Amino acid sequence: MLKLLLFISFLPCILSCGLIKNIVGDLLTLEAQQKHSLIIEQSFTSVTNRQVSLPLNISTDFSKELSERGETLESFSEIIVTSVELEILSPTGKNFNFLKDISFEIGDEVIANLLDVPNNQNPIGLNSNKLNLTSFISNDNKLNIEMTFEFLETIEENYNVELTLKFDIKANVL
Repeated sequence: MLKLLLFISFLPCILSCGLIKNIVGDLLTLEAQQKHSLIIEQSFTSVTNRQVSLPLNISTDFSKELSERGETLESFSEIIVTSVELEILSPTGKNFNFLKDISFEIGDEVIANLLDVPNNQNPIGLNSNKLNLTSFISNDNKLNIEMTFEFLETIEENYNVELTLKFDIKANVL
């Protein structure tokens, strides 16, 4: 009985510690967003049901966001892609029906993917694997990401696409 009373008396402390941990975690996380333009060329889709890889050199320059907080990238322990979205900007009125699958990879790791791309949608969101990317950042603050498409059909012209990446940058806890 005494153990139960002790447990009940410490329960508010235990619960509030978890709440405090969540609050502190939120304060130590910086959210950042980057947009990049890319072109899906008509020639990529000349043969359907095949994969085409497009190398992307993504800058990880978060200096603006970090300087607003008086921080540097070295004070952060994790950089995680939380959201990946693609939107066709031109030609207007088009969607991603020409794609079967799409994935973003770095090394042997999948950052985000979308298998069985839904019909008649623009923009599309990919499923993020919440991978910590800090070990993949090069000395010049770049991520060498490879984007792989599998096409269902050909397209008649080049598509200008906007890639939006959202990141959680988590600070080191001292």
